[in-house]
Amino acid sequence: STRKESSAASDVYKRQVTVDTIEELRMFGEQDAPHVILIDGALEGDVSLGSNTTLRGLAGASLHGEIRIVGPTDGPQRENIIISDLVLRGDACEGGCDDRDVITIRRAHHIWVDHCDIADGDDGNLDITVESDFITVSWCRFSYVSDDRVHRYSNLIGASDDAVEDADDLGVTLHHNWWAENVAERMPRARFGKIHVFNNYYSSAQSNYCVRAATDANLRIENNHFDGVPQPIDPDLHEGALVTATGNLSSEGGLFNTMQGDAFTPPYPYTLGDVTSVRALVTAEAGPR
Repeated sequence: STRKESSAASDVYKRQVTVDTIEELRMFGEQDAPHVILIDGALEGDVSLGSNTTLRGLAGASLHGEIRIVGPTDGPQRENIIISDLVLRGDACEGGCDDRDVITIRRAHHIWVDHCDIADGDDGNLDITVESDFITVSWCRFSYVSDDRVHRYSNLIGASDDAVEDADDLGVTLHHNWWAENVAERMPRARFGKIHVFNNYYSSAQSNYCVRAATDANLRIENNHFDGVPQPIDPDLHEGALVTATGNLSSEGGLFNTMQGDAFTPPYPYTLGDVTSVRALVTAEAGPR
């Protein structure tokens, strides 16, 4: 268990519904009372999720659109949300989709995205910004269908160099994820926050870089396998960033084990898997079960 995943799960299993239309998903998704939504089939459209929601796919379930976990600017944040076992697709367009993500997380806390296959976000596949905190992303696969698009940037943590209010937030754990074909950058690109990246697998040969430590990022990068990627960690480390990268494996060399300052120590128990086993484990298990 990482980043208080159990907090999101503890009170949510009190009501369960199965939906097979986007209209039903929108209706139940916006509710804040603890509930579980099971998606049956292939749905298309955008949805906003309220607090205390578990959204899970049945076998073969998919959603083509955007999932928004966005708290109001003048009210309480969204909290206690789980998304799992879904194939999620964006529109793979170039600037014509209002810069949407496949999953957008803003002003939200205690969110867990697990065992999803996420691809083709117009802006990003899964972006975490604006004072969000206690976020875990695990056992997910990220990709883009084609390398024709310029903007193939998967995961942004922290939206702006000026967003200093994020300095006390953006606690994010990324573990056992697979960044696969045609991802160019942001796996993740992080500003501020405390970001723990461990036991992930990277195989996008079309990438410019995988992990980037931008403005004041605090990154611990452990036992990841960078396989055939030209630049595991962007060497342009922000002068205010803290980076501890240890135990990583790279087939191409490059900056994959490095230190600038001393990154944070995660406040939760976790076990690092053998880096030589990461590729087989993650490629077999990432994505919907």
